[in-house]
Amino acid sequence: MIRSPLFIRVALHYYYSPEPWPEPSPAANDVHMKLRDAGLIEEFEGPDNTTCWAAAPEPLQVYVEALGSVPLPVKKWVMPEQEEG
Repeated sequence: MIRSPLFIRVALHYYYSPEPWPEPSPAANDVHMKLRDAGLIEEFEGPDNTTCWAAAPEPLQVYVEALGSVPLPVKKWVMPEQEEG
């Protein structure tokens, strides 16, 4: 399954920081729910009954390590296909 850049950004944010996500939006809320459903972050009640999020340490670490193992794209030169006449 392909993950959006926002999904990856939010996951990396919680991997590296205990701070709340700094860019609230409906799309970010949806990503938080998907990360929660995948077991990568955990939802808890914060001050004033607000919803807060934190990394699920082991699952999130495994996911981030998997991201880090993806090879970088390689530029490859190829001969264009020639039309047969």
